[in-house]
Amino acid sequence: MTSTTTTYDLSHLEGVEASRKALADARATLETIEHGKAAATERLSNVKSKLRRVDTTVTATQLRNATDDVTRYDLLHGGAATAARGAENALVNEDTSIADAMVSYLQGDSHPAKFPVSAVVGVNDPTADLINPLRPMLYVQQVKPAKSSGNGYVTGECLVSFYPRTTLEKAPEKGRLARGPRTP
Repeated sequence: MTSTTTTYDLSHLEGVEASRKALADARATLETIEHGKAAATERLSNVKSKLRRVDTTVTATQLRNATDDVTRYDLLHGGAATAARGAENALVNEDTSIADAMVSYLQGDSHPAKFPVSAVVGVNDPTADLINPLRPMLYVQQVKPAKSSGNGYVTGECLVSFYPRTTLEKAPEKGRLARGPRTP
């Protein structure tokens, strides 16, 4: 029996940190703009309230500046909210839980084809530098974070690639990979 190992491609960690920082920065900017918007709205409300009380010391310039400030913050808020949503959608995946389960399933006795080779788990596309020294190998890439359903099932999406010793080598017999192990 051939010994198998599982290693992890950690090349995504720098991107994870950068995407988290970008999200934190976008959220901080949004929060600053929300505070400015609230203050501008309050200033406009105060100016209008003074005018309703017939305070003749309020000038048209003050009213226009307060109104323009609210409009400016409304526009800034829309842009900052869009940037925060974009940064949230751009977070780099770091979850490999489904890929871990797939590797143990594919290398284990429960899989009909049982791949007796080492495997690498990652979230990025495999690179030639990673694959070439480890051939033959399986590369299991988890594309998105796992999602937990309300009834105890965990779902996710993985891409499984087999890299033989040479391009002429035949892959192990096809197994049913569409449905992996069920993990409650």
